[in-house]
Amino acid sequence: MINQKIVPAQVILLVENRGQATILAALRHYQHALLSNQPGLSEYIEISTDSGAVPPLSAEEIDDLCETVNFGTELDQVQDFIDWTLPHKAAFTRLVDQMNNQGWRPTRVHNGEYWTDLSAGMTPDAIYKYHLGELDFQIEFSLKLDPSNTGQWQIAPKDSVGLTCFGGTPSFLDATQAATSTVFGE
Repeated sequence: MINQKIVPAQVILLVENRGQATILAALRHYQHALLSNQPGLSEYIEISTDSGAVPPLSAEEIDDLCETVNFGTELDQVQDFIDWTLPHKAAFTRLVDQMNNQGWRPTRVHNGEYWTDLSAGMTPDAIYKYHLGELDFQIEFSLKLDPSNTGQWQIAPKDSVGLTCFGGTPSFLDATQAATSTVFGE
């Protein structure tokens, strides 16, 4: 059914300049090992896939990640992510809109006690208004052309940080990554 391994869709990390430089050096070292198929690469792959839970980044994706680590994220994007109240509403609705644009639709919502089917016309604003901040708020999405292709987001309670993606299918994980990248610029 659904992989219970939780895969973070977004992580906020605050590091000082020495830590940032070390992260960049480690990423470039891994990228070089990947491109040259160096001995010991399997140890990197084990770490980079979270023991097989997620697909590893390609060398090109490592370039993008290095750019993000090097230049950081705009303050208003971080604020949208951290502030799980009104500014978060904008981020939340943009995320759901991005999923809709990719052919995914929210089909059910979990309010901590039970799942409720969502009507086709329920907007991201309505989902936010009626459900955000509940103790165990999860949204299930399905692909319009293939309703068996599903995945879930779990949203942190109102005063917490977090959007986690429950396994789902690889295409759902890819769609979530694309949506969060578009919204948060990462």
